[in-house]
Amino acid sequence: MAEFHLFIAVSLDGFIATPSGGVEWLNAFEAEDYGYDAFFQEVDSLVMGRFTYEQIRAGRVWPYLGKPSLILTSTALHPPVPELVEPWFGGSRDLITGLRRMPGRVWVVGGARTIHAFLMAGAVDRLAVFTMPLMLGNGIRLFPPGPPPRPLRLLECRSWDNGSVLCRYATLEEPVTPPA
Repeated sequence: MAEFHLFIAVSLDGFIATPSGGVEWLNAFEAEDYGYDAFFQEVDSLVMGRFTYEQIRAGRVWPYLGKPSLILTSTALHPPVPELVEPWFGGSRDLITGLRRMPGRVWVVGGARTIHAFLMAGAVDRLAVFTMPLMLGNGIRLFPPGPPPRPLRLLECRSWDNGSVLCRYATLEEPVTPPA
């Protein structure tokens, strides 16, 4: 059964991107090794939304070579499409159901709508959230209102000299009922 992972950076005030979807603010933190290479080696496939796919593709070489990637979209992908990249035209629930039947680790790359859909479906098993020491003040939130409360178990918490903090969590099986 597939395990769904979130590996993402967030500003201290909870944003993953600027209002226009930009992530250039993360450039200031590129000098550190946050364990990305080790994480990526353990991932078997990726899922992302169309906007995130287009941002990654814009003028760059596809950084996820060798990993099957499904792009949630309602229209065909513009050529050239990188090897092992496929559009997914169905809903996220059907995708989750299909992927759950397969072995391996799936990285839910983003964006916010894709992450939110997986959270709403209870399909995020592991979270690695990097809180960066910067306040954007405005932008696209990592966790918009809506997902049902789920208990998490802290697996690890680590900090870097630059003020970045990683907290890794596992979701527990049973959702919790919010207090009245």
